[in-house]
Amino acid sequence: MRLTIQLHHTGSDQVNFAFSEEQEQLREFVRTFLENYSSETTVRELMETEEGYDADTWSMMAEQLGLQSLIIPEEHGGQGF
Repeated sequence: MRLTIQLHHTGSDQVNFAFSEEQEQLREFVRTFLENYSSETTVRELMETEEGYDADTWSMMAEQLGLQSLIIPEEHGGQGF
């Protein structure tokens, strides 16, 4: 899934920063994932551990969902967000 930010010039000094349908789907997907696997309580508890995070959740985010690759340019194997 490749996401892009679309800025729409309205002909005035205003810019529309609304998310595209694809971006809204990603937001909802990530929100649901984090609610299920990384609640605020869980994150706060993990912050107190030596690791500071849950390696299994991080791996799932990277390997199954590809979330970490959103900010990596496509020419380097990412999704180029």
